[in-house]
Amino acid sequence: VHREAAGTASLSDARLDDPVAAAEEAAFCKACARFGFGLYLYHEDEVL
Repeated sequence: VHREAAGTASLSDARLDDPVAAAEEAAFCKACARFGFGLYLYHEDEVL
Protein backbone atom coordinates (compact mmCIF):
# COMPACT_ATOMS: atom_id res chain seq x y z
CA VAL A 1 0.00 0.00 0.00
CA HIS A 2 1.29 3.41 -0.93
CA ARG A 3 -0.03 6.89 -0.11
CA GLU A 4 1.60 10.16 -1.01
CA ALA A 5 1.01 13.81 -0.16
CA ALA A 6 2.81 17.11 -0.55
CA GLY A 7 3.05 20.06 1.80
CA THR A 8 4.28 23.61 1.46
CA ALA A 9 5.39 26.35 3.83
CA SER A 10 6.19 29.97 3.18
CA LEU A 11 9.72 31.18 3.90
CA SER A 12 8.25 34.51 5.02
CA ASP A 13 6.06 32.98 7.74
CA ALA A 14 7.64 34.21 10.97
CA ARG A 15 5.85 31.55 13.05
CA LEU A 16 7.92 28.78 11.52
CA ASP A 17 11.37 27.94 12.86
CA ASP A 18 12.06 25.53 10.01
CA PRO A 19 9.92 25.86 6.85
CA VAL A 20 11.20 22.54 5.46
CA ALA A 21 10.15 20.69 8.61
CA ALA A 22 6.76 22.45 8.50
CA ALA A 23 6.22 21.32 4.90
CA GLU A 24 7.22 17.75 5.77
CA GLU A 25 4.82 17.79 8.74
CA ALA A 26 1.99 19.01 6.50
CA ALA A 27 2.70 16.24 3.98
CA PHE A 28 2.85 13.60 6.73
CA CYS A 29 -0.47 14.77 8.19
CA LYS A 30 -2.12 14.67 4.76
CA ALA A 31 -0.77 11.18 4.06
CA CYS A 32 -2.05 9.96 7.45
CA ALA A 33 -5.48 11.41 6.68
CA ARG A 34 -5.51 9.55 3.34
CA PHE A 35 -4.93 6.29 5.27
CA GLY A 36 -7.71 7.25 7.65
CA PHE A 37 -5.50 7.77 10.70
CA GLY A 38 -6.83 10.41 13.08
CA LEU A 39 -9.96 11.19 11.09
CA TYR A 40 -11.85 11.54 14.38
CA LEU A 41 -9.85 14.74 14.92
CA TYR A 42 -11.67 16.34 11.98
CA HIS A 43 -15.10 15.54 13.45
CA GLU A 44 -14.88 16.91 16.99
CA ASP A 45 -18.63 17.48 17.24
CA GLU A 46 -19.44 13.77 16.77
CA VAL A 47 -19.56 11.52 19.81
CA LEU A 48 -17.83 8.17 19.42
